[in-house]
Amino acid sequence: MKRKVLGLMLVFLSFLTISCGRNTKDWPRLYPDLSADNITRIDVSYYEKEKDKIISYEKKTCALKENIEKNIELFKWYPYENKIKTNKPSESWFERTIITILFNDESELEINHYCYGICDGLVSFKNNEYHFIPGYFKDVYEDFIVD
Repeated sequence: MKRKVLGLMLVFLSFLTISCGRNTKDWPRLYPDLSADNITRIDVSYYEKEKDKIISYEKKTCALKENIEKNIELFKWYPYENKIKTNKPSESWFERTIITILFNDESELEINHYCYGICDGLVSFKNNEYHFIPGYFKDVYEDFIVD
C-alpha cells in the first residue's frame, strides 16, 4: 500500500514539475527599460482570497531612490507570454498582487497579477490585456523593501 501511495505521489509531483517547465527564454519581459530616475514612489498591495472572501490585505510603499532601484529589479525582468490570454480575469484567483508606480510627471503605471495556482497566473500591465505569467509573483511583495 505504501508503495502504491508513493508511486502515485511521484507521478503527481512529476506532472507538476513538467507542467511548470516552460521555455521562457524568448518571451518578452515586463519592463526591462524601467528606471528609478523618473519614479517618485512604488506601492505594492497583496490580497489573499478564500472562498470568494478576501482574508488578508497588506500594503508596502517605498519612495527612497535606492529602494526604488532594488524594488523594480524584483519584477521588471519577469517573462510573460506575448499572446493575450483574456480581456477579463476570472474571479477564482486566490492571491493578487498590485504594483502601482508613480512617476515624477504624476502619471502612474499599474501592474496586476492574479494567481490561480502553481505556475498559473495572469498579469495585466497595459490596456487591460491579460497575459499568462509563470512563477510566483508573491515573491515581489515578500521581498519588497520599504523605507
